[in-house]
Parts: sequence; structure tokens; C-alpha cells
Amino acid sequence: MALDTTLTLEINNKYFEFFQNKDLNGLRKLYADNIMLKDWLGEWIGVDSVLDENVEFFKNDFTLTLVSTTELYQEDASNPIGYLNNITIEVNGETINIVDQLLFDDTYKIISIYATQQ
Repeated sequence: MALDTTLTLEINNKYFEFFQNKDLNGLRKLYADNIMLKDWLGEWIGVDSVLDENVEFFKNDFTLTLVSTTELYQEDASNPIGYLNNITIEVNGETINIVDQLLFDDTYKIISIYATQQ
């Protein structure tokens, strides 16, 4: 099933809005039950585990800026299955440039977040 581009982009952008605002209830609504988060610090599987990691990060004072978004496609697909997002996070006096890859399942839930530092 092809995902609707307008809806996936809206969810992608909501994710960053909810993250910046430390909105755990909003994030929970976007996450699939079996979501996987992987970054340079570790890997978390399952909605509760990912939200627990969000809570830990939210203890920091930070500013997130979404710099750019690029669509990700499966081979021979006409609509994106996710997005590559270049973001900047300023936390504890440090600026971190990150690429966040968000992938969606067929119910428009975020199934995977893969973050790497640039």
C-alpha cells in the first residue's frame, strides 16, 4: 500500500514539534508499539523503552532546528516510506548536527528512528 505523502510529511514534522516541546503524549500517538530507536548511544525497542529514553533526553535544556527533509523511497515505489531529516540540536552549550531517518508502517506510525551524527 502506498502511503500518502502529505500525511507522512505532516507526521514527520509533528514528530520534531512534539520532540522540541517535550510532548510525550504527542510522541506516543506517533510511535508504533514496536518502534525501534537507534543512535550513537544505543538502541531501544518498543514504545515504552523509546519514550523512557525520550524522558532521559528531555532532562536537558535543548533547542532543535529542522534544517531539511528528504523523502525516502522503496525501490519502484511512487510515495515515500520515510524521511531523512537534517537537524541541529543545541544542548549543554554544544551544537550537534544529526541526520534522523524516520520510517513509517502502513498505519502511518513511526516504526523506526535511526539517528547519526554528521
